[in-house]
Amino acid sequence: MMNIRSIPVSFIIDKLPLEWSDVLWGYKKAFLGWRSVIDIAKFIVSRGTEDFEAIELAGITKDETWKISDLLEVLSDRHANTSIKKSKEKWLFLILSWIYVNRSDYEDPLDMVEIVFEQFDCPKEIAGFVAFLPPTDGYDPTIHTLEENEARLYKLWSKYIEDTQRYLSVR
Repeated sequence: MMNIRSIPVSFIIDKLPLEWSDVLWGYKKAFLGWRSVIDIAKFIVSRGTEDFEAIELAGITKDETWKISDLLEVLSDRHANTSIKKSKEKWLFLILSWIYVNRSDYEDPLDMVEIVFEQFDCPKEIAGFVAFLPPTDGYDPTIHTLEENEARLYKLWSKYIEDTQRYLSVR
């Protein structure tokens, strides 16, 4: 099982602007731990906000973590800019980006793609670089070496990251 909580908040913030609903979705799915939620709140507060709940969230201690879900719900409801579908797309992108950037840290990064594919209910947008799925673009893996096939999957993965970041960053 992969440890998604190891994604640093700095990586998340640098990759995409998150809405409160994205933070809530990531927290509910355990992609964010309580410390990461607080770090994101601190970042948002440092950039200036009038939201009492965001300020309170930024100051939560370990003994007060029970407040996190309620505060995120309030903030998410107040600033409902992102659909659940969009939050899911953002987290899929963030997780696959993190694994791709750190692929040398994984024994088999393409196995991680398969795990993510299953955890996210088999999203069609990443099916092209899931190793166990047959290609749908006319590519014939039987006439290529294992190295060529893997290189193709990594190229498709990289293209997904590039295209998706552009798509998700545009508002």
